[in-house]
Amino acid sequence: MTGQLLAGSKEAPLWIHHSQRATEVVASDADGMPVAALLAINADETEPRFTRFDGADVLILRGVNLNENRRPEDMVSLRVAVMEDRVESVALQRVRAVEDTAELARAAGDRARSGMIVTNLVANLTGRVKDSLVHLNRQLADLEDILEAPGPNPSAQELAQLRRQAIWLHRFSVPQADALEAVLAAEPGWLKGSDLIDLRENWHATKRNVAALEAIRDHSRLIQDRIDQATAEASQRATYILTIIAGIFLPLNLVAALLGANVGGVPWSEDGNGFTYLLAGSAVVTVVQLWILRRLKWI
Repeated sequence: MTGQLLAGSKEAPLWIHHSQRATEVVASDADGMPVAALLAINADETEPRFTRFDGADVLILRGVNLNENRRPEDMVSLRVAVMEDRVESVALQRVRAVEDTAELARAAGDRARSGMIVTNLVANLTGRVKDSLVHLNRQLADLEDILEAPGPNPSAQELAQLRRQAIWLHRFSVPQADALEAVLAAEPGWLKGSDLIDLRENWHATKRNVAALEAIRDHSRLIQDRIDQATAEASQRATYILTIIAGIFLPLNLVAALLGANVGGVPWSEDGNGFTYLLAGSAVVTVVQLWILRRLKWI
């Protein structure tokens, strides 16, 4: 495998990052890294996990997608194979966490080590997930403000998009927390004392992100229920008003139909005041109906 040297030297590479999967991994490509670990980080499909191989450990991570024309929930995959003095990583898309950690490793110089690289990758990925959660919470709060204010309800499509983001972030954050817990339980040799403490803090942060995502998912469901309830109430109110109006005009339509019948004996057909009598009679019928509806507490 060939990649970009991000830490160490050509004679003693510490971290090599690959922007694409290897089409083939053979023993001669390993260069000290077990072939089984290289195969694991070059797999077609991955999800967060931690696996120990003979001579190296593999940690598969996920982070929010901050690339152009990409949705945050289309999470990028970062595959990392770790030895005591060597890190190989693969990411098929741009990962900001890799860039930030590379700057830190260059600044550390000879003090850089495998555990520091891994813990900083995890910290950057976890921090960006948290930033996404803050943004999601802010958007949910804005939708709730719209719901409380007079006027049209929030867009159902916008709420559905927020729920989809929360679902997909939760989908990968849960196994990522389990993977970090597995690393802490294994206590690999490349994870020194301070790195172990940092990774434990990031594991707790990931667990908090999972809890926050569950809260966002429940909050969005509550908002959706309120929107559905408000829509149902508005529909019932409109139906009720239309029913009352139809009930009022039904007797008037009956009277008008009878007086308009093309038969003999229709009252007031020859009387010049017939239309006035009709209007007065209709007004009396309407008043009586309104009085009855009021007594029945329908209006």
